[in-house]
Amino acid sequence: MFYAVDALTGTLRWSAPTQGEVHSRPAIGVRGLVLATDNTRLYAFDPKTGVLHWSFSIPAGDGTFSSPTFGNINGRPLVFVGTSVGILAVDNDTGAKAWEQKLNAPVDGTPLCVCKTFSSESPTLGF
Repeated sequence: MFYAVDALTGTLRWSAPTQGEVHSRPAIGVRGLVLATDNTRLYAFDPKTGVLHWSFSIPAGDGTFSSPTFGNINGRPLVFVGTSVGILAVDNDTGAKAWEQKLNAPVDGTPLCVCKTFSSESPTLGF
């Protein structure tokens, strides 16, 4: 379960059921709030209303305790999250998998997207 509480009053604004527990920090951006659960799901909510925009099931065996992060690559809004075997990118508009890079090692930290570059190089993702 995820709870959104008014920071000034402590009043519950909304709550949403999740499959699994939320151990990592949610990410919030211009397109909403994204969180990861320990049972391999990503959820995207409207931060004001709690309306679910999309959910994505991380492939079996690729669990995550990583916090998601956002990046805008050539106008495409992506969510990046570390998994137990690498890193995953999900389209933040649709919730569809953009790509996955298997590293055969867990990525528990929050990925960092250097999305704006000052040359002709591609954007860089660090973790």
